[in-house]
Amino acid sequence: MVKWKEVAIAILILSMVIMTCGGAPILMAKYSPDSGKMSDDNDDNPWEDGGESLGTAALVFLILTLSIVLWKPGVKLARKHLPDKLEMENRLVKKNIGIANRWFMKIHDWLGFGAALIGTLHGLLMDDWGLEFWIPMGGFWVLVTSGYLMRVKWPPKQVRKGARLLHMQRFIAIVSVIVLFIAHD
Repeated sequence: MVKWKEVAIAILILSMVIMTCGGAPILMAKYSPDSGKMSDDNDDNPWEDGGESLGTAALVFLILTLSIVLWKPGVKLARKHLPDKLEMENRLVKKNIGIANRWFMKIHDWLGFGAALIGTLHGLLMDDWGLEFWIPMGGFWVLVTSGYLMRVKWPPKQVRKGARLLHMQRFIAIVSVIVLFIAHD
């Protein structure tokens, strides 16, 4: 079940990031009917600065999203060794680790959505984006969509298994990051 408070907070944070980077007004100006009248003699694309700042924000969101690479092994180690180190009841420590893990996964999901959304806006504002940029963005949207399907537990079990397998394939994320990195050089 979707928790509407969580959705509202996430949308508020994402919109603040996008507005802070100047993406929303610039994107609206670029695609407005009067956009041809706004020409800068020194620059072919007057929206490129806003696009670059959105790219920086998307990079930060992507790095934070990919922190799951360190989190998941850390959770495994904590479940295994932390009860002995803290000299507390095993069940209580594991319960608190589970609570922290659920919060992290919610944050991971929203950061991933933010990275994909802001990255897509970044691509729309940049003139020189070609297929080498849009294919990895498609990979990120596949990961975001499959992660959403896993989280809401909406589809039947067979679809969830497929989404989980697709989401767990680090191959898509690794290839997308590498291709984006190469394309940006």
